[in-house]
Amino acid sequence: MAEGEKSEQKGDKPGEKPKPTDSLRQNVDANIRAEAEKLLSGPDFKDKLKPETIQKFVESHSRENYKGYREWNEDFCKTVLGIEKSEAVEQRTRVIALQLFLNEKVKGFTEKKNRSESLDGKLGPFTLSKLNEYYETLKQPEPKTPRARIDTPAPEKKPDAPSPKPEQTLSQGKETVPGVISRLPEGAKFGNDETFYVGDSIMVGISGGRRVDDAQKIARVSSHLVKTPQFDNEKYRKNKIFVEEEAMKFLEDRKCKMLVINGGGNDLGARGRTDKVRQEIIDAYKRIIDAAHKKGVKITIYAKNDEAEAKAEPHISIYKWLREKSGADVLIDSTTIVAGRFGGKMPHPTAPAYRDLYKSLDFLRA
Repeated sequence: MAEGEKSEQKGDKPGEKPKPTDSLRQNVDANIRAEAEKLLSGPDFKDKLKPETIQKFVESHSRENYKGYREWNEDFCKTVLGIEKSEAVEQRTRVIALQLFLNEKVKGFTEKKNRSESLDGKLGPFTLSKLNEYYETLKQPEPKTPRARIDTPAPEKKPDAPSPKPEQTLSQGKETVPGVISRLPEGAKFGNDETFYVGDSIMVGISGGRRVDDAQKIARVSSHLVKTPQFDNEKYRKNKIFVEEEAMKFLEDRKCKMLVINGGGNDLGARGRTDKVRQEIIDAYKRIIDAAHKKGVKITIYAKNDEAEAKAEPHISIYKWLREKSGADVLIDSTTIVAGRFGGKMPHPTAPAYRDLYKSLDFLRA
């Protein structure tokens, strides 16, 4: 039986024959997959995945301009593979070959159907992020071959200046409630007029699911933490912000004593889940925290706990850095507080989960 075929269709009654359209669709999908695997086994397809054409495709497509996989499938065949005209089935075959190839190199796809990460021949934002992640690996320089060792007499050692101390692990702080770590003095409080907020859709949800934009709060759906040339344009800025940029503006307000921020998830989703992007997110948080502390402002960060994921893949853990080395005054583990309560297409936390995220800071509210 071909991959994807079943003797009985989901939802059918026992003994009922599969619908002709379902059987036909399964046969077509199986044939496309077989052709894709055959295409990938040959040299021509991989030879066409050149860094310069991949870069051109990645830079001209983003989650914000996604209008459907058919358009992106066709663009991929033209831009990367150099095929000007092809049928929709041929395009899907080539995209499945691409997804299989990317799954070998950077992983992340699944055989499960009807998911953004499915091996289904539909080129969407998830496949784009994996293509960008693969492109980032191509840009990394190859390790240099070490030269042969030549033993020479050691020169006379002279006293030298004390070497700088390695970066120290900061105080772990105190867990005030499950999922919340605070390094603030016990009993510290901040009034509504002293607390400022900036972030992406998570911050929008924490604020009640509304568009947030006033003197002390600004949050936009799909916003990035880090400002990059790729996204710094009029179209992006029409409905989105760069969290770091807005945070720095709020720090200039003398009333600001506590700055609550979140961000980084959309950077990873749009630019690829590479260590390079993760390090840029860490660097942005460091700049915000350093600037805040110089002005005597305290920082609270809502962050996804990616430590288990980082060990499994492996990659840099943003949360571990925030917890151990950032110096953030309050760190909220949104993974612990949300506890799997997601809904919607993205998915995002449910309304009760958002309320719990908001209430997690009650111990600081005057």
